[in-house]
Amino acid sequence: MNVSSIEQEAENAVLILEYLIEFAEYHSKMFKPIAHDLVVYVGGVMKNDALDDSIRHSCLELILTMLEQSTGMMRKTTNAAEVIEPILLEWMAKVEDDPTWYTTELLEDEDQDQEYIVAEQALDRFAQALGMQSFQL
Repeated sequence: MNVSSIEQEAENAVLILEYLIEFAEYHSKMFKPIAHDLVVYVGGVMKNDALDDSIRHSCLELILTMLEQSTGMMRKTTNAAEVIEPILLEWMAKVEDDPTWYTTELLEDEDQDQEYIVAEQALDRFAQALGMQSFQL
């Protein structure tokens, strides 16, 4: 496989995940029979550092969307917090040292895609959807 075909496959994967995210926004209960397996699978994808960040972040967005749209179903049928929380904490620990960090007043748009920022925002959304008592920090 050449680089362009790998990039195309990553783009296709993100596109499919975006369709699933949009579907989950309106019909998240349709995922109920597979919710547990989906959380486990998505957790595996999120742990895989070899995959493109956009794929891993889209997988996270799918779970977050399902949590926000069907909190009760996700709380009863999955162990989303147990699977996803450790991954997000691991992402937050991956802060790259930037010597100009302390002099920067505004975050650049590309900074918003860094794993530690995505993880921090995702933990906030998890806590809002599930409630703080669901976390084992």
